[in-house]
This record gives sequence, structure tokens and C-alpha cells, in this order.
Amino acid sequence: MKKKLLIISFVLVAGGFIYFFFNGNPISRSEANKLANDYLEKRYPDYEFILTNGGYYPGEGTYIINFQSENKEVNGNLDIRKGKVRHEEKGDAL
Repeated sequence: MKKKLLIISFVLVAGGFIYFFFNGNPISRSEANKLANDYLEKRYPDYEFILTNGGYYPGEGTYIINFQSENKEVNGNLDIRKGKVRHEEKGDAL
């Protein structure tokens, strides 16, 4: 019984590590969304934006946030790592 509990605990902990490695920390993802929103408000004060989670790149620990203005004039991606916007890639206007 004790051995079975130890194996189950190990599997759960290992599964948690694997999940967080590939998907990122949910708290950090939320902070990245807030940072992206603040960045876009300062950089483009005349636009309202819709943010979507583009994904997480585990090799660098970078969150990729997709953004698009409500009128679809401005869109692109923000790369956020360690609490800073590292790169902004603007797309073509739709």
C-alpha cells in the first residue's frame, strides 16, 4: 500500500512538471496577458485590442500573445519573457 502511494505520488508530480514545462505557469500566463495589455495601451493609445493566447515556447520560457485591434487595422504578436516585452511583430492590416 505504501509503495503504491509512493508510485502514484511520483507519477502526479512528474506529470505536473511535464505539464508546466510545455504549457507554462498559469499565473505567469496571466501576468503576460496583463503586461501585453499595458504595453499596447501605451504604444497604441487610440486603439482597443483583443488579446488571444498564442502559446508558450518552453525553450526560452517565452509567452507569445496575439493581438488585434477591434477595427482590425493593427495586429501582430508580442513575445513576453521574464516580465518584459522582448519583441513585437506586426502583421498586415486585414
